Amino acid sequence: MRKSLTCFVLLLAGCNYAPKYVRPEAPVPEAFPADEAQAAEDQRAQEGPATQGPLTHWQSTFTDAELQRIIETALANNRSLRATALAIEQARQQLRLATSALAPDINLQGQYSFTSVPASVSPFGQSYEVKQYSVGPTISWELDLFGRLRNQRSSAEEMALAAAEDWRAARLALIASVAELALTERVLAQQEALALDALKTRQEAADLIRTRVDAGLSSELELHQAEALVASAEVALSQRTRSRRQTHNALVELSGAAVDSLDAETVDEAVALSLPVGLPSDLLAQRPDIRAAERRLVASHADIGAAKAAMFPSISLTGGANLASSSLTGLFDKDTLAWNYVAPSINVPIFRFGELRAQVEASKVAREAAVARYEGAIQAAFREVADVLVAWPTIQTQLEAQRRALEAQQARVRLANQQWEAGAEGYLQVLDAERERFTAELSMLDVQLLQVMLRVDLFRVVGGGLESTAPLPKRASDEGDDSDS
Repeated sequence: MRKSLTCFVLLLAGCNYAPKYVRPEAPVPEAFPADEAQAAEDQRAQEGPATQGPLTHWQSTFTDAELQRIIETALANNRSLRATALAIEQARQQLRLATSALAPDINLQGQYSFTSVPASVSPFGQSYEVKQYSVGPTISWELDLFGRLRNQRSSAEEMALAAAEDWRAARLALIASVAELALTERVLAQQEALALDALKTRQEAADLIRTRVDAGLSSELELHQAEALVASAEVALSQRTRSRRQTHNALVELSGAAVDSLDAETVDEAVALSLPVGLPSDLLAQRPDIRAAERRLVASHADIGAAKAAMFPSISLTGGANLASSSLTGLFDKDTLAWNYVAPSINVPIFRFGELRAQVEASKVAREAAVARYEGAIQAAFREVADVLVAWPTIQTQLEAQRRALEAQQARVRLANQQWEAGAEGYLQVLDAERERFTAELSMLDVQLLQVMLRVDLFRVVGGGLESTAPLPKRASDEGDDSDS
């Protein structure tokens, strides 16, 4: 009989009412659109076999030394990333709580009682007093027969893993955002310098035309046109100066510390990254945001199991031993040990059935929401990679076309100046050519920035390469707080 009861208890201990997790089918095509993927593959082939794929550390992707220093500063000081790291620690502590619930609860209790018995109820016919001192351990252990505690622990474990992936996703986003701001500031500094040079050149031209107007060699129309170009250069300079300073302020905020203003330098070689050989859709599995969504989906299955198990009776074993004496000094004398033998207690939910049933239904709805978020994360990632594939071959074509446009405008300026000096054309032709060249130079810098931003986007959308498995930040206890080790 005892053996049968033991087998029955062990059988119940293996019960688990959590639904089996099956990864949902990805709601995206098995591969990226053929025309986009082929165009990107052709572009990669043109770049040659020496080009670098995205599966590297960020230091190998962002090769500029100054940019690396700024990124390192941001990783060490960004407050949002620090808060995400602390969320990992919170999830770890929740996991410790859920794990400790599986173990027996052992406490040490001390008690003092004083009882005065009047003579009217005393069996001895006279009043008396009873003092009792006791101290000893008590043990309480809930038998997890239906898996409620185990499922709560499983859910907490998955949430801790999801928090870790959230940190990796935040770290990846921070690296990409810092790089984008730093590169943007450099290009804006270039455009600011270009606008300043244009302003000086146009001011000199306006002064020259004003002198020629006074001498009767130029018309008022040419002077007004020159003054309008001076004003437009002032507007362009103000816009670039404002944008550069605001971009720098955003960079300082992300860095979490003071950062020197970036000089006007080219950004072509700041990001050493190109498309890898092929780009299969399973690269999306490297993205930490998708992994975090799946961890939460797995946790929702365990939550259902815990909610279902709460509808069944819970059985606990309690017991203990203590030393008891009528005097404090005799508490530790011989023959003061008293036993409280292990005794089971059962708690059967009867009038809470509606509440517990609602909890089960709510956990099922939460699982469906987790499925939707997981599938949405996959669709968003698929779209982002597809956008990069679309842009990759076209940005180079745009850059080459913009370079030809700039060369044509530069040639036009030279010819306009030659014709004006020869007296064949008026100065309005020169001013118009200068205006178009300035616009083409600004556009050239914009396209160069778009090209390097696309490399940053590639780094981000495929999960940052090896950054997707970056080592987690140290626990708080690893930094000196070992009180609970």
